[in-house]
Amino acid sequence: MTLLFLDEPHAEQAIHCRLEQGRIADSHQINLADAAGTIDDETDGVTVVIPGEAVTTLRVSVPKTSPRQINKAIPYLVEENLASPVEALHFATGPVQAGSTLVAMIDKTLVNAYLENLQGFDIRPIALIPDFFLLAPETGARVMALDDRVLVRLPDGAGYSFRGLDPAFVLAGLNEAPEKTESGTLIDLGLPQSLPLNLLQGEFRIHSHRGTAAFPTRKLAVASAACLLAFVAYFAGAGLVFHQRAQALQNEATELYRTLFPDERRIVSIRRQMEGHLRSAASTDSSSGFFELLTVFSDALAIVDGNHETRRVRFDQKNGNLLAEWQTNSLASAQRLQEKVREAGASLAILSATKNDRGLVVNLKLGMDRQQ
Repeated sequence: MTLLFLDEPHAEQAIHCRLEQGRIADSHQINLADAAGTIDDETDGVTVVIPGEAVTTLRVSVPKTSPRQINKAIPYLVEENLASPVEALHFATGPVQAGSTLVAMIDKTLVNAYLENLQGFDIRPIALIPDFFLLAPETGARVMALDDRVLVRLPDGAGYSFRGLDPAFVLAGLNEAPEKTESGTLIDLGLPQSLPLNLLQGEFRIHSHRGTAAFPTRKLAVASAACLLAFVAYFAGAGLVFHQRAQALQNEATELYRTLFPDERRIVSIRRQMEGHLRSAASTDSSSGFFELLTVFSDALAIVDGNHETRRVRFDQKNGNLLAEWQTNSLASAQRLQEKVREAGASLAILSATKNDRGLVVNLKLGMDRQQ
């Protein structure tokens, strides 16, 4: 198997790794324009590895039903944990084990961008995974500093990635000491025997013997949509077709709800009753709140201009807040950081600001704004 590490969706270069007996034997940088001549994607099986900060993973409890029904229900089961609209996200799931499944979420446009870029270089991957899936899970959390990145793999299979952060900040957010804390290079990675899931599912699934991902072709999608709209407009008349379709969707939703909750006889409001079940069944690790806030914080720091330094980070598990002591050269930088955090769907409060010989020491409090 061959691994290609892509740093961003429109990359023209990648790190090429060759695997032998489950370990990376060698790695080197290649131009994607030259890769098609050196990689046989039919025999090698190209797995593309992308930065893990673009992928959100969590383990979700699911009812006993068919995989098809579970895939339909997943967006509703995780809706309260999302900062983006469900329609904008692609969901991938792993096998159901002990009443739960690992779920990965990523922006659909990002998956399209990666696959369209690879297609332009005649590269057809069989799998697309976040970088933290290259860490085999242990009985405790596993943390690895890899060049300028920090990879985290949790015992339940979920994971996180951070760029440019001190590993000590990441370790501070774990509820217990990790099973392993490591540092090294790609050569030092010991890969898991099997991948927990492949992001190329659903509309991006692999559909040919050569491993081509079935991502939508824009022209075909536009033409199909135009034909469908013309067909519906012709037969709709006074709106009868739309009314019948709405009724059919309502019946489908009712059928799905009865499948998920067969013991519930009376259905008044599917949305409200589903929300009640989700609130009673939801169970997420407190570490996920820390990593979610830390991701928002680190992404916002990367955008803010000027000289600044994160001096201390602490997670308030009781209230779900991230407390940070930040050195910056002006209050304007702090206000800029506040804007970027809010744009990411979180809240940031400036608790205090104290002058020193380098500028200002600002105490910040981050929290997730679930109303957005």
